[in-house]
Amino acid sequence: MADPTLSVTVTNFNYGRYLDQNLRSILEQSFDDFELILIDNASTDDSLEIMRSYAACDRRIRVIAHPENLGMFASLEESCAVARGRYRVHVDADDWVLSPNAFKDQVDLLDQHPTMAFAYASLAMFDSGGTEILTSRPYPHDVVLTSETALEQLLTFSLSHSGMMLRLDYYRETKGYPDAYPHVSDQLLAVRLCERGDLVGYLDRPLYAFRQHGHNLHLRPQLQVVKH
Repeated sequence: MADPTLSVTVTNFNYGRYLDQNLRSILEQSFDDFELILIDNASTDDSLEIMRSYAACDRRIRVIAHPENLGMFASLEESCAVARGRYRVHVDADDWVLSPNAFKDQVDLLDQHPTMAFAYASLAMFDSGGTEILTSRPYPHDVVLTSETALEQLLTFSLSHSGMMLRLDYYRETKGYPDAYPHVSDQLLAVRLCERGDLVGYLDRPLYAFRQHGHNLHLRPQLQVVKH
């Protein structure tokens, strides 16, 4: 079987209540040349049952079940290590894909620019009930940026980990996830990618939904290893 263009990854710990929305939004994408890697970190709810029920119906899905919680960053690094695609996009289990054309739009942009490190979009934030709170738009239109220019906006926290579609060979040439800084790991990963590629793509429309529910990693005060 040929490798897919895109690897989609979802890591989860006890977010079974959000998984149906998350997985449906991924599987209903207009672009379908992807694998879906689901990693469960020893959940105690019905997460694993939900994941396996979806996998039984779609051959693109792989489920990796950890017998014990290895921590969020171990799962994220594993998801990239086992990914077979040219590109990779991660969607946290409590988030979802807003646009049915999200994957297509980002893949097209990365295909057009072979030295583009990653492509991201407007950041749409929702509350725990699914009501939109705000949308952050760092630019008023689609734009291809040099890595140096992109860094200025990335450091203003205008990017979410969910929906950042990156070039996997570039990721593998970096040190990967900066697990010593869990509150800003997505921003620092983007910085590392900018050091490898010379372009970053931005799409001025909300493609992914980031859910704030009081238990998100960036809202937690502790700076120790965080389990997810």
